[in-house]
Amino acid sequence: MIPRNPKIKLPKVNLGLVVDSETDEYIEVRSSKRKDSARAELPKFLDPTQAYLIGAMRDGTLSTSGSKYEISYAQKDTRWLKFIERLLMEIFKPTTKLQIINYKFCSPRLFTSNKGILKFFNLVYKIPIGNKKEWTTPKIILRAPFEIQKYYVAGFFDADGIIRNDGRIGFCQSNKIALLDVRNMLIKHGISCCDVTYQPRNKVHYFNIRKDSNNLFVSLIGSYNPAKLERILTLQGEQNVARQFGSIS
Repeated sequence: MIPRNPKIKLPKVNLGLVVDSETDEYIEVRSSKRKDSARAELPKFLDPTQAYLIGAMRDGTLSTSGSKYEISYAQKDTRWLKFIERLLMEIFKPTTKLQIINYKFCSPRLFTSNKGILKFFNLVYKIPIGNKKEWTTPKIILRAPFEIQKYYVAGFFDADGIIRNDGRIGFCQSNKIALLDVRNMLIKHGISCCDVTYQPRNKVHYFNIRKDSNNLFVSLIGSYNPAKLERILTLQGEQNVARQFGSIS
């Protein structure tokens, strides 16, 4: 599992929710004054597990409609969605149901409708409701130590990472600034990266990690996405990759 330390204090934000109780670590909130309304525990600190979830939101969506406040993550491999579900439950302890829905013509999605979690993601981390094209890297992630940043990068990779047929590892994203931030984090810690390039056909920016830095990426960042772990093992044939990458057990 992803560690819960180190931690840094999150900025205070008025979320407009009913506060039921408060500790040094979290605030327990509900969406309205009704006693049966949706509840969640909102953390006061950013830790590696939370940073991973924020990075993974590169393949997620916040949406509102009427009384629905939906948080969702999309991915072809439902094993990864189940891992995300475990992290959401561990951090926020929501009273709302989390469910994975399979679709015929698009990737499965993990859903929950919880006003507290949505407001937390939207106001603390500035994740837009709806289209995320303009969402850049949260400032608190940029200021965080690398022991937290690297889990944000791992979540980003597990959501929008690329593993090419020749074994090259890369990242793609519609927001160039967010991609440059990830590239800078990697370069600062010795991982050599190619320049960011625009792909007009898919309307995304991308960069590759240079092959001589693949092993360093594996040891420093890793992955918690089973499909990516299996692909790395198949393409690189390295028996130690499974030990170097993160475990989802």
